[in-house]
Amino acid sequence: VWNMYAFIAFSKEDFPSAIKAYEKIVKQSNIPWAMQDSTQYSLAQLYMVTDNPKKALVYIDKWLTSVPNPSPKGYVFKAQVHYQLTDLKNAFTSVKKGVDLADKKNVKVKEGWLQLLSYLYYEKKDINNAMLVLERLVAISPKKSFITQLSGMYMNNDRPKDQLSLYRALYEKKLLKKEKELLTIANLYIASGVPVKAGVILERGIRDKVIEGTSKNHELLGNAWYRAQELDKSIVWLEKAAKNAKDGKIFLRLASTYLDLERFDDAVRAAKKALKLGDLPKDETAHIILGNAYFGKKQYENALKEFSSVIKIDEDNKFAKQWIRYVTIEKKKQEAFIAFIND
Repeated sequence: VWNMYAFIAFSKEDFPSAIKAYEKIVKQSNIPWAMQDSTQYSLAQLYMVTDNPKKALVYIDKWLTSVPNPSPKGYVFKAQVHYQLTDLKNAFTSVKKGVDLADKKNVKVKEGWLQLLSYLYYEKKDINNAMLVLERLVAISPKKSFITQLSGMYMNNDRPKDQLSLYRALYEKKLLKKEKELLTIANLYIASGVPVKAGVILERGIRDKVIEGTSKNHELLGNAWYRAQELDKSIVWLEKAAKNAKDGKIFLRLASTYLDLERFDDAVRAAKKALKLGDLPKDETAHIILGNAYFGKKQYENALKEFSSVIKIDEDNKFAKQWIRYVTIEKKKQEAFIAFIND
């Protein structure tokens, strides 16, 4: 009768009345063991639902010690109770036992079990096992949230190739829809030496207005095309990025790209702008670009002036010294040729 009362109360979601009815059952003597076990488990669940994890722990412990072969689910439930009580040590012991028992019995391991186990490994600072559990979770349930979580762990443990493989899968399934996500996969492609893929993703993202057309994003795209040796494409985006530049860094990259394309006048203009705006990692880099550009224009005096500026900044700069020797030789050849023509 009390079991029927409990069932009716539970069906009506009157959990306090269901608890009272089940408590009446367990206080009786000589009740069938099957009813006793099911009642103890039900009480453990109800006390958790009514936010009383201490009482839930009492009954789940009784259940685990009374049934002949406790199920993995019971140990995981106990882990959840310990977790609710912020007892992470015992929570880990119980969920690990539950998962191991499920594997032993060839019982399906649920997502929530692996989520909890991975989190508790992480709290124990056992990152390798946390990642292994997450990898298993992703294998059985490749949800975006799980993949993103595993990707973050790969990033924190310097595994960019593994991180990229996860992001590539998400991108191919069209699950990367936010600017931050697209910028992440683009940077991963650049770091992995596949800048052309980064360029395609960034260009498409900006075109579709998923990625904001900021100076920083234009520069990233320009750099991606530069690394891919698509210099004409690189120039387009670097020029856009330079419009709102507050320092000379972007103009320095522009100058270098112009120089590679043998657009010497543009290289001179951009390098001078870089020096004017300043805040460069090394001013001598701008002077070296200027020297090369002037050399390309056959303006040897100006080229020597720029390489000499490098020596003033760094007197041991071997690169500048080699250029000074080379430009001096070419200058003398030019002078000799002019003299020969005039004679």
